[in-house]
Amino acid sequence: MNQMGELANIELCWVWNSLRNSTRACSMTVFWQEKCVMKAGLFQPNRLPVFRDFCKEVVKGGKTRYIAQLKNYPVKEQFLDFLPEKTQGLLLTPMCSSRNAPPAG
Repeated sequence: MNQMGELANIELCWVWNSLRNSTRACSMTVFWQEKCVMKAGLFQPNRLPVFRDFCKEVVKGGKTRYIAQLKNYPVKEQFLDFLPEKTQGLLLTPMCSSRNAPPAG
């Protein structure tokens, strides 16, 4: 997480702890400038998250995408090699470097 500032790291840890404690989320990956800068929770052993085409599409579009039944979507192949095998849903949210800035990661 050292590619982002210290305050961003603290906030991302807070986000993960909030999600983990108040939802059924079991994994969280943060990509910034197409690189994985945070990985928290459950993942396939010895596998690193990869920023692939669907992530690029979401960032370019600038809108959050929620996939409730991941198993029914072809894009599952872009995530299930590093997320838990039985991952049911996926939420992708583009991040901005500052308020009113275009999505960057």
